[in-house]
Amino acid sequence: KQLYPQIELWRQPPYEYETVRLPIDLLTGGELFRGWVDDDQKGLKDLEDQLKNDEEIWREERLPFLLY
Repeated sequence: KQLYPQIELWRQPPYEYETVRLPIDLLTGGELFRGWVDDDQKGLKDLEDQLKNDEEIWREERLPFLLY
């Protein structure tokens, strides 16, 4: 993005069955990845920290549903 700012990274809808959300958001499960790429101030560590945090939240939320 910094090397070629004139290139539009994100394909616009429609994409398959979705006519509102951006295809990248569908493929990655939300706006997190796109927001990280678009923010020049964020580095790889920021993305990694967010993903680890999300994973920890998921691990806690799933506990009541584990059978074993």
